[in-house]
Amino acid sequence: MSAKLYRLLFVGAPGVGKGTYSVRVASALKCAAISSGDLLRKEVADKTEIGQQVKALIENGTYVPDELITNMVASHLAALSATPEGASGYILDGYPRNVAQARTLWGSKAIAIDHVINLTQPRSVIIAKLSSRRMCPDCGFAYNFAKINEGGIQMEPLVPKVEGVCDKCGSTKALNTRKDDELSVVMKRQDEYAAISGPLLEFYKEKGILHDFAILGSAKVYAPKLLEFIRKLY
Repeated sequence: MSAKLYRLLFVGAPGVGKGTYSVRVASALKCAAISSGDLLRKEVADKTEIGQQVKALIENGTYVPDELITNMVASHLAALSATPEGASGYILDGYPRNVAQARTLWGSKAIAIDHVINLTQPRSVIIAKLSSRRMCPDCGFAYNFAKINEGGIQMEPLVPKVEGVCDKCGSTKALNTRKDDELSVVMKRQDEYAAISGPLLEFYKEKGILHDFAILGSAKVYAPKLLEFIRKLY
């Protein structure tokens, strides 16, 4: 069991790779990767008490209250604490997502955060990545047709090995663009994040726990770099 306790929060614009990096880094640190979005979807799928509340709120077009999400994450962490994975700490992804949530969480002391890692990447690169993503309609496997070479950032496209055939399931159906990957939606989400991220980042900067980390290449190359960066913080 690791002698260190990692309590981290990953923040960054939609599409920068928070989920990918949190899972990879958590695996290396032997701690838990916790996505609030994944937890909410699981609660709904499992038809738990929280899940039923969330489902009703979503169906009515109402935002899920901060307190409900905080309690859900705190409950999940409490259950994890008895496991080797949970005993080594956690990486939060997706919550808190704005300064109001950050202040509520910080004041409640329900979930401790030692360091906040702000994953950064040029807006143009993120938009190119997201708007070039395509999904297999049968198995959901994701491809990306963007070839990026901008400002020192180089990313090769991920396309089927055989044109028109899904690598994972062999489907020959045309690849789909998810609605949230349509260019207009991608740009809107980037604008929304830009509007809320400033106060959030400033809040953690004032606490002295904010660290910027630039993603200038693929996760294969930058996950080990991020892992080394985090280990130096502890």
